[in-house]
Amino acid sequence: MHDDVSAEESRAERRVDAEPTKEFFVSMLIRDIELHDSVIDLLDNSVDGARRLRGTGSYSGLHVFVNTARDEFLIRDNCGGIPVDLARKYAFRFGRDPRRPANEHTIGQFGVGMKRTLFKIGQKFEIDSKTTTDSFRLEVDVAEWRQLDEWDFWLSEVAEGENRPEADTGTTIRVTQFNDGVASDLTNDRWINRLRTDARLKHRLAIARGMTITINEVSLEPLPLGLKESDDLKPARIEHTYNGGGAPVSLRILVGISDSDPQAAGWYIFCNDRLVLGPDRTSATVWEGGGRHTRGSIPAYHDQYSRFRGYAFFDCDDASRLPWTTTKKGVDADSPIWRDTRQRMKNATRPVIDFLNELDKERTAIEGDRRAGQAGIEDIELLSELADRKVQDAPVRKLDEVVGAASFQRPIVNLKALPAPMVWLRFDKPKTQVDEARRLMGGTSERDLPNKEVGSQAFDYFLQNEGEGE
Repeated sequence: MHDDVSAEESRAERRVDAEPTKEFFVSMLIRDIELHDSVIDLLDNSVDGARRLRGTGSYSGLHVFVNTARDEFLIRDNCGGIPVDLARKYAFRFGRDPRRPANEHTIGQFGVGMKRTLFKIGQKFEIDSKTTTDSFRLEVDVAEWRQLDEWDFWLSEVAEGENRPEADTGTTIRVTQFNDGVASDLTNDRWINRLRTDARLKHRLAIARGMTITINEVSLEPLPLGLKESDDLKPARIEHTYNGGGAPVSLRILVGISDSDPQAAGWYIFCNDRLVLGPDRTSATVWEGGGRHTRGSIPAYHDQYSRFRGYAFFDCDDASRLPWTTTKKGVDADSPIWRDTRQRMKNATRPVIDFLNELDKERTAIEGDRRAGQAGIEDIELLSELADRKVQDAPVRKLDEVVGAASFQRPIVNLKALPAPMVWLRFDKPKTQVDEARRLMGGTSERDLPNKEVGSQAFDYFLQNEGEGE
């Protein structure tokens, strides 16, 4: 017995306290995320609920309502609710429990999103959730909780073994007693419009599947994303699976062109259907700024590439395997999966960029260059055979309707087949000399032989005579 006590005392003497503090989680954890991104995190949870409920099928009839006011933030959905067992064991833990099942195909991955958001917004929050079989209520006063030694939250109400129709399920979160600066953002029209824009972009796939997302009484319309496809024009479609290290990560890449739009051009990166980056036109994806002859490099983006669209979709049952950051606003540049994918993206981008460069030259011939005095092409029959017109006539297909090909296929641009560029000549001569030239050409007035024609015939006469004299 004495030996046991001595061993325990010796162990206690060697102990170093490495426990985390609540101050870190409440104060520090919220500093690396903006308020509007925090609200998007809560929308992520609603979309995860829809996934649990419907998988990747139709979300018709599912909705999320967000309301921001000076004294209250509210988000309410009917997306199946949070199961009580999930709430007890996982949903409110600080950090993702490695024992949690990985076959969920969710957006949440690190186990900090909801807590970080609630701490970011205010000092008091309450959560009411109902599934088809159970329900609970959670109320937290952050100031009081910080004074406790324990880290646990406590359910104020809980019921199990219920029988509830799916239509009556869902989760409601209410936050009050805002932190400094929060009320001014939640009531600022510019901030609210930014939230709507970001939510519409990041959850465009959920909206496209039929989910209604309403922010301050404005319902978000699905953001159209697509690629042009026809017999002459086919996007590249690349699929790959990353195995090893856990659940497999599937990758689908679609690369091609769409309608010209500098604001929509670039690369879009999705993880489990959630947009984490894009439209990106920087070196974060492929736009490094290398010249055409720099091996494996892609030029910096400029509006000549406003038709370019690239989409990379990562999907995995275990969200922690996906190459995204904790804020879901970018990719993890050190991820081996991302590094390999980025090279595949660069390889797929190059043929599209080369084609757009060729199209630019063809378009210059078609439209002419007014500054250089170069006229455009007016031959309608010829125009219809050019690559630029075939691209314009190709329909834009939704991404889930794109068939694609193993590599980018496009119409041939034959610059040599184009007629020689026509340029304008302009020179000034005394009117008496122009009238005399017109008389020699058989004209009587500018009406029957305009000055432009006089100059053209004079040019032709010069060439003919010079040719005969050689």
